[in-house]
Amino acid sequence: CGRAGLRELASELRELRFDSALDLHDNLRSRSLRALLAGTGILWTRSARDSLRRRMLVAAPDPLKPALRRRPFIPLAERHREAAQRLVGGTGAAERIYPIDAATRSAVDAQLAALGLGGEVRPLGLAPGATWPQKAWPRFGEFLRRLPGDLPLLVVGGPGEEKLCEETAAAARGPVAVLAGTRPLPELAAALARCRGLVGGDS
Repeated sequence: CGRAGLRELASELRELRFDSALDLHDNLRSRSLRALLAGTGILWTRSARDSLRRRMLVAAPDPLKPALRRRPFIPLAERHREAAQRLVGGTGAAERIYPIDAATRSAVDAQLAALGLGGEVRPLGLAPGATWPQKAWPRFGEFLRRLPGDLPLLVVGGPGEEKLCEETAAAARGPVAVLAGTRPLPELAAALARCRGLVGGDS
């Protein structure tokens, strides 16, 4: 959103009187929003991005890239989890931020069973979509051909990614199910919790 949108959002947040904010983007827009909310007493917790080094890795000449990779990048999920734990305090406390209740787990288990992934089946999750085309991994087809033919797969995606998910599933050699489109995030989280892992380019 532009400046007007940020000001409108800041006004709404002022009225809601939040105590804390978890900023997983830490970009220009979220920093501008933080500035607009200065003096409200909101405790801001940010997720480290290491964005300058990432940009340099893209733009730097090839001979310089090994030096930029010398210090490993912390995976996104770990950075977000660490920020959430700083917000709520204590190891493991971040799990309470996004709970999945028993009813949701049961409903998702029933959905997966109807799609052929019932019982104790633990599929490999695939998320082929991306916010920007440049972030999409172009080798999902090649990856699927290298997988064991009996490995169950679960292809997930958001609104507008239904066709891409179906095309990805069509390339699978074994049992595969698709959960794509608009659905509550707790349902998607419960489905991914059933997976043995997740392969995605922008997730």
